Amino acid sequence: MTKNGYSIARLVRDSVQIDVTLQDAIYRDIANLSAVAREILPFIQKGVGHKVSQESIISALKRMRKSGNPLSNSIRQVIARSSVSVRTDVAKFVVDRSRDTLEAVLRAISSYPEAFIHMAESTSGITAIVDEKFLDNIMAKLKGLRLLERKGSLASITIHSPKEIIDTPGCILTIYSQVSRSGINIQDTTSSYTDTIIVVDMKDSGRAFESLTELISLCRS
Repeated sequence: MTKNGYSIARLVRDSVQIDVTLQDAIYRDIANLSAVAREILPFIQKGVGHKVSQESIISALKRMRKSGNPLSNSIRQVIARSSVSVRTDVAKFVVDRSRDTLEAVLRAISSYPEAFIHMAESTSGITAIVDEKFLDNIMAKLKGLRLLERKGSLASITIHSPKEIIDTPGCILTIYSQVSRSGINIQDTTSSYTDTIIVVDMKDSGRAFESLTELISLCRS
């Protein structure tokens, strides 16, 4: 038991669960457990508060391998047939939702038919992702509305998937987990039919793209 009351097995499981591709490799019995143990050893020792043998981590990984399942074939097939595109230099704004807000936002953005625009509406606000170069002009048309958030220097990453993603549970979670394991904060996310849209800081766009293409390559293999 660790200083936080967690066992080595729990810490091993926690360290693996943040990496979807690593989980899949372990559950399919194709991962080099010695290499995995060396990789997560610092995290385990920090949690325990003292040195831990690599063999004890390997033993925990072996037990874990018997208790989980790899990515389902249906998830693999959907992600394998997906592709990724990135649009940089976008911005996000969120305005308070009211009776007239949606109409005002639609009027404001209709002046820029050539712009990249994605909108989502919730019970509390309306979120729009737009080309950053149009943001100031759009916001000028929305004076009087209550602005909840405004942020620039973002990138929109779109995962284009086959229509089977609509009826295949676990695909979206797999995509989000793959991005999160890279230490990337998802600023905003939504879906539109078969597209999954993830908004991240521009500085993270390269890593996010690489992470998602790695996942797609894994599923194609």
